[in-house]
Amino acid sequence: MATLWNIRNQELIEPRALSAALAAAMLTLASCSGGGASGSMVTPKPTPVPTASPTIQIMGEARIMSATTLVALLNPVSQVSAVYSYGDQGQRIDYQQGTDWIVSGNSIARTAGSRIPNFANYTYTKTNGDKFDFAGDPRNPPLTIGYNIYVDYSSTAPDLTVKATPLAKRNGTVLCAGDSIAHGAHTVASYYHNSDWQGWCGMLRKNLQGQASVVNASIPGSVLQSFSSNIDSWLASDPDTIILAFGMNDHVNGAAYLPTFTQHLNTVLDRLGAENVQVVLVGFFQQNERWNMEDPSQTIAYNNAIRTAAQVRGLPFVDPYAAFGKAVAGSEQFYHLTADFMHHPNIYGQRIYYSLIIPYFLDRDMPSSAVPDYVLGNW
Repeated sequence: MATLWNIRNQELIEPRALSAALAAAMLTLASCSGGGASGSMVTPKPTPVPTASPTIQIMGEARIMSATTLVALLNPVSQVSAVYSYGDQGQRIDYQQGTDWIVSGNSIARTAGSRIPNFANYTYTKTNGDKFDFAGDPRNPPLTIGYNIYVDYSSTAPDLTVKATPLAKRNGTVLCAGDSIAHGAHTVASYYHNSDWQGWCGMLRKNLQGQASVVNASIPGSVLQSFSSNIDSWLASDPDTIILAFGMNDHVNGAAYLPTFTQHLNTVLDRLGAENVQVVLVGFFQQNERWNMEDPSQTIAYNNAIRTAAQVRGLPFVDPYAAFGKAVAGSEQFYHLTADFMHHPNIYGQRIYYSLIIPYFLDRDMPSSAVPDYVLGNW
């Protein structure tokens, strides 16, 4: 069997971003009874719905900006209302139209004298062409959290209906079980304030308040084997639902480890099924291919293994790989959507994860504009 490569010691998590270990997260929460597990195979694509307004508000769309190059936004632009980033203490920095940025059609660009961080100045240590080896101190590649630019704008894009595909148990306890992505690593809230509220699990907890108790037990650096080996501890809080989000750390072990990963996944799902715990399975997106340990074919293979396990059992499968591909406007998936130049989603990337997961916790179809934190997109 291939040696399991645990990314913990190379993950991009500074001490301030770490949470307490699993035991601190395993709180006993009040649970509500419900029926057996059920779920559709994938989140259905939203469909257009009439809107009373000729425009819809797009909030916090993330883009990386270099020199004075135009960068396309995802939707038709009526008017840009705010362009901002976050400083080295996590403070919001707003930029001025004309002075710092301009709009041209459906694109935005820095001005020549802009205060917006210029990604053309970003550098990292290369080992083989554009490839890099990860290092923690000094960090290589450097974080890109300060280069993430967020854009608020109005658009003539049609509002969409978010199709509710509720699980059988819609109340009770929801456990987020995953790695640093589920933990919310390198969002502004996590990096500067040690909080997961800008991560997809934190958004679920905020927006399901009063309907379900959501606990984030995710551990940076963890792999599926760690969940499988300690499943009794994860079940100690008696969750009704577990959102299982592993794979990013696992897949760098390569093709030789895939059968072991699949075995762990099947073992976990069999046990959770026996305990009458409903499960939502979450895949992962394409991380930076420049990392020497990344093999894109294994990203696809491990995602397919998770998808197949979901299909066999009739479980929901959430597909960030497909969604990130649609959200980057032709760029590499990590480019506009991470804060570490590798695999930690920025605020907007985390909102895409959340947008794929929230339909399983809605009790009715809703316009996307009425779902807090939802990212407009034909996911």
